[in-house]
Amino acid sequence: MQILFCRSNPIDPDPRVEKEARALISAGYQVQAIGWDRSADLPLVEEKDGIKIQRLAIKAKFGNGLGNLPALLAWQIGLMIWLLKKNKTYEIIHACDFDTILPALIAKFFI
Repeated sequence: MQILFCRSNPIDPDPRVEKEARALISAGYQVQAIGWDRSADLPLVEEKDGIKIQRLAIKAKFGNGLGNLPALLAWQIGLMIWLLKKNKTYEIIHACDFDTILPALIAKFFI
């Protein structure tokens, strides 16, 4: 079974996601994660402890309030497009953040 974690941070590091993913891997699951790289400085694809991490590089500032609304919408649209394009690479979506729920809910109909 293939599980995808969706996270609105770059997963660099993200101890909670990494701990859950390692537990799932040890139970025999395949795990990948997609995150939002707001700095656009990190590798787009990385493997860490058996977790394939992919990042969408969409620049945004932290703590900018409504000033980040365009970037947030770009992230959600980018995530939804990624989920729809890659829908054969996962069977379960775990939306870890409020910012990832809507794209995950839409994509679930195409799994």
